[in-house]
Amino acid sequence: IDERPPPRDRIEARAVAVDRASAGLPVGVQVIARPWQDELVVALMEAIEAEVEAVLAECPGVALCAVVGVPDEEYGEIVVAFVTKKDGSITEDAIRQHCRTSLTGYKVPRMVVFKDDLPKSTVGKVLRKDLRDEAQSAYLARKAEGDDPASSVRHPASGTR
Repeated sequence: IDERPPPRDRIEARAVAVDRASAGLPVGVQVIARPWQDELVVALMEAIEAEVEAVLAECPGVALCAVVGVPDEEYGEIVVAFVTKKDGSITEDAIRQHCRTSLTGYKVPRMVVFKDDLPKSTVGKVLRKDLRDEAQSAYLARKAEGDDPASSVRHPASGTR
């Protein structure tokens, strides 16, 4: 017997879960519930893109950001952040360090891709599908160079890599 709720109830249940996840965020930061596909599964743990984006948006030097997942054989997915800079001084390490202060280890982006602008629809919504494709290409390129972004992922339960 399939006891799953109909799709509308699933979206409403997701909104409640996102509200709970956003409870620890600073006052004024709003997290809007999005479809199921916008949650990542990293080392069998759930990471919500909006939660990571809220932390990234607070980082000094970040003008605009978006987070997507890239499939990884060992961890399921890894978190990839796309960032537009306010100024040229922000680095990938600085962004990761900022995220480590507010996020658990598996939610910290393993790759940060800097862009002049993020792809948007005619109504101004970030086109995540385009970013997912670009993230996959960047991930495979780094892996081919011998720099595996997933190598820094720690399994949340055991602390092992």
